[in-house]
Amino acid sequence: LPSSTRHLDISAKNISIDEILLVTGSRKLGVDFDMPISSKFSMALAPDGGLTEIAGNVGFGAGYLRFDDPNDEPKMIDSIDTAFHWDRVNRRIAIDHAKIRAGSTDFDFKGVLAPPAREGDDWQVSLVNAQREIYGTERPGEVPIILTKVGMSARINLAAKKLMLDRFEFSGPECSFAMSGTVDWT
Repeated sequence: LPSSTRHLDISAKNISIDEILLVTGSRKLGVDFDMPISSKFSMALAPDGGLTEIAGNVGFGAGYLRFDDPNDEPKMIDSIDTAFHWDRVNRRIAIDHAKIRAGSTDFDFKGVLAPPAREGDDWQVSLVNAQREIYGTERPGEVPIILTKVGMSARINLAAKKLMLDRFEFSGPECSFAMSGTVDWT
């Protein structure tokens, strides 16, 4: 009815990389994996057509992840789970959590993704750790790396094909690292 709030709910389960390639018309994505993807999105529109709610989650099940790099070894992933919602007041997407589990590796981030205020402006993204992070061992004899602070602030300009990493940092009892830089692509 035109005078009531309208809802749209979409869900997908166990999507494969082959199905993604088929839908996008791509031959490769720069990454290969066998993790099944599942997602759920919900949206609500007010009677005047204004967006009142958007929320969702995307999850990857257990499997391997390998980047198209001859020096990259496949990584076994237990799960990747994300949840987000539209922050109507601040006009941005709130990343409620992005959790990565792989063996003894345990990461959990939260943050925001802000669309451009005007056409041609940058998207902005920032992430911070929601807990103490653990980068697990890859080989026998190694010890896990404990990270107490992880953060990233970046801007993405799709028209210019440029990622500006304003700051990426992590630190813990045994390590500290910070960087900034720019990546462009063709």
